[in-house]
Amino acid sequence: MQLKGLVTKSTGSSSIVKAGDKEYTCVVRGKFRLKNIDLTNPVAVGDIVEFDFNEGDESGV
Repeated sequence: MQLKGLVTKSTGSSSIVKAGDKEYTCVVRGKFRLKNIDLTNPVAVGDIVEFDFNEGDESGV
């Protein structure tokens, strides 16, 4: 399921994203490396992001 939320914390490769009244731990996939985007962390606190939610472990990518 795809959700949209606000990045509230970003550490290393994972971020905490608030969507509605829940928070999700999300990880950026390797797509950025494949597209030659040269950023250490393309996600910053305050960004609005869309993510795929994994219902089994309550995480997102």
